Amino acid sequence: LKLAAVAVLVASPGLWISAASPEMQRTYPMALEAPTTPGLFAAYELSYGLYYWGWEFFFRGALQLGLMPALGFTGATMVQWLPSVMIHFEKPLAETWGAVLVGPLLGAAAVRTRSMLYVFLFHYAIGVINDIFCALRQGMI
Repeated sequence: LKLAAVAVLVASPGLWISAASPEMQRTYPMALEAPTTPGLFAAYELSYGLYYWGWEFFFRGALQLGLMPALGFTGATMVQWLPSVMIHFEKPLAETWGAVLVGPLLGAAAVRTRSMLYVFLFHYAIGVINDIFCALRQGMI
């Protein structure tokens, strides 16, 4: 938990800077209507947790941890990392590069902790902070 919290703090300045880019502002928050009221924004962000739970359950849980016995650390990391990065090809470039750099680290964290829970908490926190920063930069909240 401490490592996830520190990672979020370290990543936050980069998120603030990237939130200024027009590309990020065109993409986030994904539900552009959600930030119109504080209640809708909060509900949107809470429900967004389900998206991140599914993402981490599949990529770091089922693929990374599930394939470790058969493929070893490197093989299982590549199997979860490559499609995860490919899905980001349609996202802003900064986010795609983030997936390239952070994906193996998240895989390693899942293996080290034997859980995708901490990776989920990190990814979800980053998503919420990114939405907040983009919404703030656009004057939505």
